[in-house]
Amino acid sequence: MADNVTTRPSGLLEYLPEIYSDDDFLGQYLAAFERVLLRNQDAGGERGLEQKIEGVADYFDPLRTPTEFLDWLSGWVALSLRADLDEFRQREFIRNAVRLYHLRGTKKGLEESVSIYTRLGASITETAEPFQLEKRSRVGVDTMVEGGAPFVFRVLINLSTTDPAEIKKQSDVVTAILSVEKPSHTQFVLEVETPTMQIEDHSQVEVDTLLGEPAAD
Repeated sequence: MADNVTTRPSGLLEYLPEIYSDDDFLGQYLAAFERVLLRNQDAGGERGLEQKIEGVADYFDPLRTPTEFLDWLSGWVALSLRADLDEFRQREFIRNAVRLYHLRGTKKGLEESVSIYTRLGASITETAEPFQLEKRSRVGVDTMVEGGAPFVFRVLINLSTTDPAEIKKQSDVVTAILSVEKPSHTQFVLEVETPTMQIEDHSQVEVDTLLGEPAAD
């Protein structure tokens, strides 16, 4: 037979009407819940319920929510996270999702969506605009008759890599983003800009860069 254990009445009785303050049964009953609520975190244990409740706001913050909650949080803003996005960019997409919905289909919205992914920015140029002499265009000065096709825009992205495989991978993701976010009646041309040789920046003479013809074997 188990020993009878006397438990200290729960301090939660203080929050109940005074008529319950001397109720031993209720005091013992609430003590079990109090231990759960006030349990402190130990070396291998879990956080007490009270501490979890205090930190619940973190689960709704895309910059602080645990990694395993990112997919769940993205569902709140109707966003499907791509598996090939790193954690930083997943958090940025979730954080900006609602704001970008208001810009969806616009030049600014497309530029910002792509910039979040590339981190180095993107610029969009429309290849054809309404033809208005003396207002938007001057024949022979800044306008060519039969110029670019309508509803086509040019997207220039900057990437920090020169690796062909990585360039293709990132270009494919940007293409997928643009295909979803652009107006349905438009088309785009994607151009990629990668680092060029800059002495003392991307290259160092006689360290990883050779000027002139290579020496004969």
